[in-house]
Amino acid sequence: MFKAYADHKMQKARWRLYAGKDPRTLPGPAIVFFPVRDDVLFCGLAGFVCIKRADHNADDHITDRFAYSIDAVCANGIAPLISGKIENKSYLNPESLEGLDREIYLLKQDTGLQHVLCCGGGLDRLRDLSERLKAFVEREDAALEMEAKGFASGDLETIAARLITLKDISWSLQEDIIGNHDKILKLAGPGIFKDQGYYGRYQKINACLNALDRLEVRGRDSAGLQVMVELAGSGAVSSLRNSLTQKGLFEEVLSRCRPGDLMNGSIHLSETTLTFTYKTAQISGELGENTAKLRRLIGEDTILKETLVLDNASEAYLTHTRWASVGAINEINCHPVNSHTVNDQLQQVGGVPFATKEYPFYGRGAWVLSAVLNGDIDNHHDIKNAVEAHHRISNPDVTTDTKVIPLQIEHYLYQGHDLKEALRRAVNDFEGSHAIAVESNLEPGKVFLAQKGSGQTIYVGLLDNGYMFASEVYGLVEETPRFIKMDGETHRVPGDPATQGQLFILHNDRDPGIGGIEAMSYDGHLLKLSEQDISRAQITTRDIDRGEHPHFLIKEILDAPASIRKTLRGKYRVVKGREVVFNLDEGVVDPETRESLRQGRIRTIYVVGQGTAAVAASAVAEALAAYLKSAPVVVQARKASDLSGFLLDEDMRNTIVIAITQSGTTTDTNRAVTMARQRGARLIAI
Repeated sequence: MFKAYADHKMQKARWRLYAGKDPRTLPGPAIVFFPVRDDVLFCGLAGFVCIKRADHNADDHITDRFAYSIDAVCANGIAPLISGKIENKSYLNPESLEGLDREIYLLKQDTGLQHVLCCGGGLDRLRDLSERLKAFVEREDAALEMEAKGFASGDLETIAARLITLKDISWSLQEDIIGNHDKILKLAGPGIFKDQGYYGRYQKINACLNALDRLEVRGRDSAGLQVMVELAGSGAVSSLRNSLTQKGLFEEVLSRCRPGDLMNGSIHLSETTLTFTYKTAQISGELGENTAKLRRLIGEDTILKETLVLDNASEAYLTHTRWASVGAINEINCHPVNSHTVNDQLQQVGGVPFATKEYPFYGRGAWVLSAVLNGDIDNHHDIKNAVEAHHRISNPDVTTDTKVIPLQIEHYLYQGHDLKEALRRAVNDFEGSHAIAVESNLEPGKVFLAQKGSGQTIYVGLLDNGYMFASEVYGLVEETPRFIKMDGETHRVPGDPATQGQLFILHNDRDPGIGGIEAMSYDGHLLKLSEQDISRAQITTRDIDRGEHPHFLIKEILDAPASIRKTLRGKYRVVKGREVVFNLDEGVVDPETRESLRQGRIRTIYVVGQGTAAVAASAVAEALAAYLKSAPVVVQARKASDLSGFLLDEDMRNTIVIAITQSGTTTDTNRAVTMARQRGARLIAI
């Protein structure tokens, strides 16, 4: 009926109906379902804003607390639980488990304390504790596999959840703390043993590179990283220059300071700031190759080391991985890109070449803006033409649409606006879904974020000493589980597109947390953030580790048997040869659902999921249908989106929905479950 009605309407209006086509190739008027844009792929961005805090109080007793808590946890394992020496509620000593988790978090937040431990003799003890914990976790996992059938389903869930928490703690100690120390040492060299601040700066660079590795699942033809440092003190830049001259490095600085578009190794120098840029690009390559090259470039940069060892007033870090949707795959198109134009005014100060610009709000200076983009600026050709009409010509070799972001911001800077207002006006000129990060020596120590549309996201992680932002949660969970997700999709005023889009400004000179984030919508309306806007990640770096596998898909395929085994652990047992006895308590199948099954009131069972969970749903439905073929029950495997869109009845009290999800947060599955439950359906979740 729907199809006949739609066909009638299409003929009457002379509209054409297409599915899976590129809208740009079709005659109009037309409606396109599932449009295909073969030039649209996605990227990833991440970065840091660091907040200066008072020196930490070195707490070198933390290893003693680690050891004490590990003792308490290990004393309350499976063996004493089986023997009856402890109750289920005491398994792994929940208080000590929580204490371990808290200490790990505090250690990850405090780079000064990391420096004390890792560079002051505590590293060996940390390694010993880590190995002990890892061995205990492996023994517990094996013991639980053997003894699972002896626990009620609800108790088993509690035991398994605590063991997962302990696995995360063990992994975090081994990889996020000890493993990262080894990476930082390679980046920074032996200088990390001397200075806590120096250690912390390279720790931030390492965290950005780690995020880049995790974000490269979405793109890998190029990658870039930028470090902007504001030196403390009026004569800091002169002192650095003198130091570099004495060490024979100043000629290299001059060669890397030539004004122009950002290339690998570029240095931008102004009165108080230095900005270092590293880039790599290749048409194809293995996951991880780009980050490995950036690590090598950064680790070999002596000038960066000489700069980061100094006392700095502020630091900001910006990184990006790209899979080109607009522009050639080459180094000059790799993000970040800056605001350079070929007709910038050049002058030399003390032998150093500068491109100076004069913005009414800030005056004349060696100003520069850098930007990264996820998504597309669909009208970038129009904006570029308008910019060039004002005699600001960009290098024709730069063909990425990202170039128009700093140029359009600059357009409004020339009109007399400050950077915040110039950015706000510029992003309102952009068509298409986008996520943007901008930093500038106009206001060093800040990062400006803009997000609009549903195709991209930006998550702002809340740290004790600043912010880490990323285009996916897995880009920041190594540093913090607490984050705010920018909402560029919702209209602040329903139905008014001018109120769509959000701007965040991350400040380094305010208290950490919500207080350091200035937020507004694209129409300039100030947004007040609260604790309710803060979410907590349900994944850790252990969950998203690719290990030695070349691709995540291969990892998922090879992990599937173990995942299924652990999902079914303790849920059933085979007795008397072939008889299966299920161990499903009321936490899995509630009493009302059990009674409905016994009384024959259940007539339909839908097994639903999305993606690979939908494939699992097909297998579950096939098995149920085979074993229930003599029962008056219809079993169907459907995508969750099909259930919510086409299969809901007003009265579904005769229906069970078995929902399968890998994450528990799949939107289509949650929506279908909610709508079915509202109509009286019973629910079982896997």
